[in-house]
Amino acid sequence: MDNFIFGSYVDNHSFLNRLDPRTKLISITIITMAFMWTTTPFQLGMNVLVLLWLYYLAQIKLGMALSSIKPILFILVFILIYHGIFPSHHLSLSHVNISGWLDGLQICIKIILMILVAALLSFTTSSTELAQGMSRLISPLRFFHVPVPQLSLMVTLTLQFVPIILNELNDIKTAQISRGVDFSPAKLTKKIQLHVQLIIPLLFAITNHANKMSDALDARGYATNSKTTRYHETHFRKLDGWFSLAIIVYLAVILTIGSF
Repeated sequence: MDNFIFGSYVDNHSFLNRLDPRTKLISITIITMAFMWTTTPFQLGMNVLVLLWLYYLAQIKLGMALSSIKPILFILVFILIYHGIFPSHHLSLSHVNISGWLDGLQICIKIILMILVAALLSFTTSSTELAQGMSRLISPLRFFHVPVPQLSLMVTLTLQFVPIILNELNDIKTAQISRGVDFSPAKLTKKIQLHVQLIIPLLFAITNHANKMSDALDARGYATNSKTTRYHETHFRKLDGWFSLAIIVYLAVILTIGSF
């Protein structure tokens, strides 16, 4: 858990940090769609180059985000082996099926790219900005009596609680290790049992943080039926327009290549 930094905001005043959160949300959605529609190695290579370009614009080292992949390595290995042994959903142990392994590898790379681009959004956008941008995007839902401000607050609190939960879990685990608990036993059942024992103190810590958050909202006079204001307003600028145009051109190129 020490290296799992998904959800951390890096305020380095980079190009992506200065973009409107709505621009980043829409762009990330388009990029994710491009990843999903990738079918050829050339398209996959273009996606990798675009991701490297985005991390360059964000002034963030790609290796910093690769630690976000560690928790799902087991799932990626399982997907790779499954497609290698069961190509086209048929068992194939008599001979090596290269196409099945390549399909599994392509799927794993797509998943990694999606996680890295989602991590990039969290690195370059604070939870407050992200919730504000999402609130602006879904504001037309008010005509259908959808509580947009409440949904925005829920998103903000959820994003803020992600690093808090990870830090609490790390502190609890460190405290257990200092008391002599070994979290690397040989038996898998024993390892699972030790990690299950962390759930109760973690739930207690999360409940304590939630109570403090509730008291803070009450102290600030927050009410669900009151109109809220923002200290910082987001604005769509020329910079956002050029970046959005570049992302749309990138999607068009991916679709054009895939049609041949």
